[in-house]
Amino acid sequence: NEGDAVNEIFIRYNLEGVLDNRGYLTREETEKIQCRSDVYLVLSWNTRASKGILTGKFYEGIRANKPIISIVAGDSDNSELMRINKKYHYGYCVECVDHKQLDENFQMYLKELYDEKRTKGKIYYTVDSKFAARFNYINITRRLNSIMKMNT
Repeated sequence: NEGDAVNEIFIRYNLEGVLDNRGYLTREETEKIQCRSDVYLVLSWNTRASKGILTGKFYEGIRANKPIISIVAGDSDNSELMRINKKYHYGYCVECVDHKQLDENFQMYLKELYDEKRTKGKIYYTVDSKFAARFNYINITRRLNSIMKMNT
């Protein structure tokens, strides 16, 4: 729905040549594109008023078995996605608190991914089994069920 706004941002930074705006896609079309991708991008937010946001895209990224790049906007650091990445190293998480610039480590991470894709033809990544198990829907449901039984 915001394709025009995204297009304007890409034009502002002279990146319109890399934008492939396909408009609204069905879930099936989205999954096909995501399966062909080398990395999984998750956008989220972390504010004083709204903390700990894990979108469904994060869980889909785990299932896709691809490195996840999380970009977290907002006015607070130490987001849930950052804490999870520090523990499981699922890819890279960058927090854009108060619109600060992306750090050099993030740029180096992207370059490493790019170089690996260019030289090896693909990005080799295997999701950590503990990480996958921790965020598996079945295991989450079991934990929630256990919590609910304790509180009844």
